[in-house]
Amino acid sequence: MKRTVFLALVLFALMAVGLYAQTEADFDTRNVNDTVTITNYKGSATTVNLPVKINNKLVIGLEGSVFRKNKVASITIPDSYIGFGQATLRCDTLTSITFQGTIPSSKFSTAACFGDLRDKFYATDKANGTPGTYTTTAPVSDSSVWTKVGAASSATTPAANTQFNPESDFTVTAVSGGISITKYKGSSPIVNIPEKIQNKPVIEIGGRVFYNDKTWEGMNVTSVTIPSSVKTIGNEAFYGCTKLASVTIGSGVTSIEGSAFQDCTNLKSITIPASVTSIGWVAFGDSGLTSVTFQGTIAVGDFKTAFDTEAFDGDLRAKFYATDKSKGTPGTYTRPDSKSKTWTKQ
Repeated sequence: MKRTVFLALVLFALMAVGLYAQTEADFDTRNVNDTVTITNYKGSATTVNLPVKINNKLVIGLEGSVFRKNKVASITIPDSYIGFGQATLRCDTLTSITFQGTIPSSKFSTAACFGDLRDKFYATDKANGTPGTYTTTAPVSDSSVWTKVGAASSATTPAANTQFNPESDFTVTAVSGGISITKYKGSSPIVNIPEKIQNKPVIEIGGRVFYNDKTWEGMNVTSVTIPSSVKTIGNEAFYGCTKLASVTIGSGVTSIEGSAFQDCTNLKSITIPASVTSIGWVAFGDSGLTSVTFQGTIAVGDFKTAFDTEAFDGDLRAKFYATDKSKGTPGTYTRPDSKSKTWTKQ
């Protein structure tokens, strides 16, 4: 009861400061054959998760001064985006950009962003760039210096680990086949989980890793990237992380256990990789989700009737299996807002 009341108060506080989901109406677009590009953002939210699809068409990039008239602080760019035109990422309040995929350098205008962001993105991979979260300080200008979150501040840190949070941010235990993370103890709200810790693959995010058992609340993380080495996201791993707005699930994850993202009220969209075969009871219950993309099928025996009919709020499970009752139908499913029980396949 105490936990429920506390989280309700946190949700009320977040709503008071205006953290709302984006809708298709928040964007102007231009048709490019069977796809679209975004030409303008006209919403009011300062944390923006760019959509994968608009009007059932894949969004492939940005063009024009998309954010220049807004006070956007953070954006997350899906891996379907393959191009950015001049001035598309120029906004003097935009201090955090998360790239979920690579971008061909020929498609990323040299005048797309302020400061050295483009140079930092292509510093390691000059052809495709390096996905992750890049930050700077406001006001943002042509002289701004960007930093990749988790990048090494010391030349003694192995280069292979520069894109991840340091190993010291995590408490771990050895399990069969690798490492299980048992607690996050870092201070950064943006978390890029390492593929290896103690030179062993990280294969599991354990139960309540991002939950503070003393205060009965989720930790104040805003963005999490889960590497492809991880197979399991444990029970209540991110329970009550009400500030969590961006989650990238690696292509190796097979199981998302019960209440893993329950009460993540600021999480508006999620992509479930094709590798996932099991989603637990209320795994995404009482979340802020308005868009869920399944990249593959899930055998109905793994999305169990006994428990997992409540993995998501509303009729999402029913819509997923409406056409193919044994495996489900991949694609993007949306609902008007986080209170709606009715989902629609796009």
